[in-house]
Amino acid sequence: MASHDPEQALAELRQPKPFESMLGGIMAEHVALMRNRGYKYTLQTAWFLRFDRFLQLNPTLQDEPIEVMLEH
Repeated sequence: MASHDPEQALAELRQPKPFESMLGGIMAEHVALMRNRGYKYTLQTAWFLRFDRFLQLNPTLQDEPIEVMLEH
């Protein structure tokens, strides 16, 4: 808050919303499907959330193929 630009400082502190990346919808649907089938699916969900957060913080990968996203 003591920053010259408090709005920018607050924006940097905000965490991205879960499953809001370009692949977030697909990942959220997959998690829901697996849970509806009876799997706990907690570890995999954490991996998906981490990958989703990475994609949100790196928007330059948006137009790249999934293989390139995974390499980064």
